Amino acid sequence: MMIGAFLKPRFPRSLIPAVKRLNFSVLRDSESRVWTVPNALTLLRLSLSPVVSYQLFMGEYVVASSVFVAACFLDVADGWVARRFNQTSKLGSYLDPLADKVLIACTAIPLGILGALPPGLVALWAARDVALVSGGLFLRYATRPQGVPFFGMTHSSVPTVEPTTVSKLNTGIQGGLAVAALMQLALIDIAAGQGGLLASDALPFALFYRIELPEGASLFAFTLSATLTAWSWGDYALKQRVGYLKFLSDRESTLSRQRVADK
Repeated sequence: MMIGAFLKPRFPRSLIPAVKRLNFSVLRDSESRVWTVPNALTLLRLSLSPVVSYQLFMGEYVVASSVFVAACFLDVADGWVARRFNQTSKLGSYLDPLADKVLIACTAIPLGILGALPPGLVALWAARDVALVSGGLFLRYATRPQGVPFFGMTHSSVPTVEPTTVSKLNTGIQGGLAVAALMQLALIDIAAGQGGLLASDALPFALFYRIELPEGASLFAFTLSATLTAWSWGDYALKQRVGYLKFLSDRESTLSRQRVADK
């Protein structure tokens, strides 16, 4: 009930005009807006990601879990505000998935080191995200028109990012596994009667595996996550390649027309 109420929040009508006025856009084109409330919430979510990592490495599992949940709430909030008040933007279409990747990485890497998540699975997640971001940067470098800033989000040459269904599902499963691992560590910490580091003779990863979990369910979840990660990686890589080849084809057609016109 609480989750459902949050996913469909009832915003006070008296505050709606004020929120609409909080669109600090520098341009009138809705797709070219930069300073919007959703983007501000996304940046706040980005800033919370390293806090999760720090708290995990310090052994503050309850605090880390709380910060992670707060970041997830911000994720829901920025999407709802963007849709409800028509504050979508090109910059937001890039910032939102980037914030998701950074939050997952800052949570999963410490959990993999602690043994709460399979290190191989975490490495696959990280490799996929690094490869996709690198491919996106190369594609931008190769197709950027002359005179346009590399990170200029307001130019018409910058496309709006639309995550695929597979990518959304993959991110959801990654987040679910991270939450499950965080909750396990937090509950162990609470059960131990300590708010911070566990006793030196009771390592976090050892305590984690003392909790009896359905082995088949865990294996299925890890396998499904690895499959979706590889699938979405290949899907995005193919789209980036198609986009690059289309750019080369369009450029060659333009040059051919220019050569014909010069004759």
